[in-house]
Amino acid sequence: MDAATSTSARKFDYNFVFDSQNVQIRIDNANFNLSTMSSTEAASYLNNQTFRIVLVPASSGKASVDYSDYNAVVKYYNLDESKVIKTTVTK
Repeated sequence: MDAATSTSARKFDYNFVFDSQNVQIRIDNANFNLSTMSSTEAASYLNNQTFRIVLVPASSGKASVDYSDYNAVVKYYNLDESKVIKTTVTK
């Protein structure tokens, strides 16, 4: 969320932490308190969000693919998006 897309000047970033078994997506900003988020902000920035996560084996080396481009990764690894696992987010 940033001031350009929000009626307020409050800002936060989505960030993630992962290990071999789990991925945790969270809102990172030491100055942003989730308990002060309005219902309008929650509806816009927390509810019904879609995050695409692709796990690429470490042994894949330096492939000629832009890992910051989800579509390029899907194409390079010939991934079948019909097998994407969807999950719900909990607070």
